[in-house]
Amino acid sequence: MVERLQRNISNTIIVLDEDSLLKANNPNFLMAKQVVNLPKDLMERVPYFNTIRYEQKSELEIKEIRANMAKVTAGLENIKADVLLGKLNKDSALRKRAEAVIKANGCQDVVSYSFNEASQAFNYSINEEVLREKNQSVVTTAWQIEGIDKDLDTLNLPSTVKLKIDQFNIITDQLKIPPINMYVDYHYSPDVISGHIQLEIIKYQISRAMDMPQGGGV
Repeated sequence: MVERLQRNISNTIIVLDEDSLLKANNPNFLMAKQVVNLPKDLMERVPYFNTIRYEQKSELEIKEIRANMAKVTAGLENIKADVLLGKLNKDSALRKRAEAVIKANGCQDVVSYSFNEASQAFNYSINEEVLREKNQSVVTTAWQIEGIDKDLDTLNLPSTVKLKIDQFNIITDQLKIPPINMYVDYHYSPDVISGHIQLEIIKYQISRAMDMPQGGGV
């Protein structure tokens, strides 16, 4: 897979060897190993960087978030009903009630609302991106690049790298399914596996480009 990538890009390739499965000093790529409690004096002398990975929270935590969202939505719908019925028409009273509902359910950064006292129009919205992030735990890991004496400036590598690995985890999970017959063995060939991963990289880059605002670069 690394050889295929090298034919298409000129960047330095760094492989994150999380489970220490690879031999050191591979001529085709640089290799990084996880480090724990890296001493401060060593941090200044060895090339290292951090990765940020988002992992799905437990089913119980996700259920609690969904329950809070259901409660805050119900509370805001009740406010909307009271506005329509004329029971609630003052901006100060509405804001006090709406903010109490949102705060009680821990949704300050997820739910926003607006109220026009003149037209008696009340609306609220949910930030889906923030909601997705609330369903995830943030894991920060330090990595040390092995077998080189370069610093990060020479490698042109940021100090923190965000990892988007959900699709790659799905691929590896599927590859763990045992083959049923000889035709399925083809799916396990190195070329096909690396092809799957490259397609995911391409798909991710395209989706990022499509999400960019008009005029943005790729």
